Formats: sequence, C-alpha cells, structure tokens
Amino acid sequence: WAFISVMLLISTVICVLLLRDSRNKQRLYQRFDGCLNEFIVVLSQKMEFLYGLPTFMSDPLFMQLSHGRTFAEVLGVSSWNRMKSYFDEIEKHMEMPFLFSLLSDVGGNADTAKSLWYEMRVSLDRVNAEEFYYVCFIRNISRENESRREREMLQERFDSLLQNTGDFLWSFDVEDRSMKLLTPMMDDEHRGILSSG
Repeated sequence: WAFISVMLLISTVICVLLLRDSRNKQRLYQRFDGCLNEFIVVLSQKMEFLYGLPTFMSDPLFMQLSHGRTFAEVLGVSSWNRMKSYFDEIEKHMEMPFLFSLLSDVGGNADTAKSLWYEMRVSLDRVNAEEFYYVCFIRNISRENESRREREMLQERFDSLLQNTGDFLWSFDVEDRSMKLLTPMMDDEHRGILSSG
C-alpha cells in the first residue's frame, strides 16, 4: 500500500504542476491584448457555453461567454434572431461566415461604448447520431472594419476633390501601354461615366 500511495501522490503532484504550467502559458495571451483576435468557443446543442480556447482571452465577447452569459443575453434581439436562424440551418451553409456586432462599454461607461464586429464560422462536432456540439471559430474584425471605412471615406474625399478642382488624373500602364483616367467623370444628370484607356 505504501508504494501505491507514493505513486498516486507523485502522479497527483505531476498533474498539478502540468496544469499550472499550462495555465501560465495560456496567460501569455493576455500580454498581446488586441493582437490575437481569434478564439474558439464550443457550445452545446442548446447553445450553452461549454469551453473556449485559448483559456485566457481579453476579448469582451469571449469574457462574457466564459463567465456564463449566453449569446441571447450578449447580443441585441435582431442579431440574436439572425444568429439563431443561422445555427438552425447550419448544415445548409457550413462554409458561410456569420457577421454580427455587439456594443462594448469600455470601463463600464456608456459614453465610451463602441461597436465591435465579429466574424464567426461554425462546424459540428458529432458525438453520436443525436448529440453534437457547435464548434465556433470567432474572429474580432473591428479593426479591419474600421480601416475599410477609413479607406472608403478617403476614396470619397479624393473623388470629391478631383471632381471639384477640374483636374484630370491619369494612370499609365507601361506593360500594356495604355492610359486610364482616374478622375471620376459625370454626365449632365450627375451619373458616373465609366472611362477606359
């Protein structure tokens, strides 16, 4: 009995040390706040949170889900209804991503709340014929969305500037030996005219 109890004690100590080491490695993700924007969430058939990877993540959505809140509580009614219908028919559009947003109040202040955008891809992990889990790969695309909006706004300003100055901007392609008019042209009814080189 002494040998068996010593072996059990040693294996318990080893397991505790491995678990502690794993948790410390997972905490390293917190140092890169804002750089790592993907995580995996596993949901039950009733869309209850089972677990998420990485274990530690500072993303507002991940933190709310891992603390017991459901998508129904986190999202607004319209986004939740869209997500529910997406999950109900997931086998029809397995490859199609689902985009949604949520309002995140930074520091608990409603004045500093900003909209966070996410892209989610879902696959099914079947345990048996009736039981399965939803495996959700979620990516925070808020920064990409903001930079896309900024590019569109800059392009609109650039087009407006070129229309108002009366200058023409040309692009010359050396390989094709063709010129392309970059300045947007309008007809008398202010419709865009497509220009080709």
